[in-house]
Amino acid sequence: MKQQGIQVAPASRTLLVDQVTVAIRNAVVDGTAVPGTRLVEGDLAESLRVSRGPVREALRRLEQEGLVRIVPAGGTFVATLTEEDIREIYGVRAALEGYAARRTDRNVATLQSVLGEMDQAFRSGDMSGLIEADVKFHRVLVGLPGNARLLGAWRALEAQMRLVLSLTRDQVYRDPERLAEQHRGLAEAISSGDADRAEQRVREHIEGRIDERLAYWREVTNRRGAAE
Repeated sequence: MKQQGIQVAPASRTLLVDQVTVAIRNAVVDGTAVPGTRLVEGDLAESLRVSRGPVREALRRLEQEGLVRIVPAGGTFVATLTEEDIREIYGVRAALEGYAARRTDRNVATLQSVLGEMDQAFRSGDMSGLIEADVKFHRVLVGLPGNARLLGAWRALEAQMRLVLSLTRDQVYRDPERLAEQHRGLAEAISSGDADRAEQRVREHIEGRIDERLAYWREVTNRRGAAE
């Protein structure tokens, strides 16, 4: 049976494994391939017009990112996150970003630039642009101290964070104006020079709504289960 649900553009031969990884990752993160979907190497290779080798290597990379689960002699499946997984992801994220907020200096010009992108996306009703600006804001924040290991640890979680966002976007982004205001508050706290305040605001922003997001995650998961 041909692979159902994933439609991706053919990859060029340049940086083939990287491109195949991005294509499959995007299909998982944007919800095209829902949790539990079996990913068949042959079908993916046919869709991408590549051999099975790059697909196999891409799936191994995505397993390391926590986006797929490879079962020996059983196949490869889109990962299904549990509530505990989500708590762990956001707990680690809060620690990393709180540390970054404490260690950065007052030069937050790059954050202000991202806020401009967020406002533009909000005014134009561009939901995808708003999500990208939100993720970019936090990636830039973690990069401000210039600590490559810190940024690397955060990037290791990014795909899983995006997976959570893709399933809870209707709840997370239901009030774009409030979201933009929250991020302006974070930038102001970071630029204040008060390390304790900056860390606290960032941690509260990430940890303060975990239960709300988990409640919506349950609702989405239950709806999908009922539809199957």
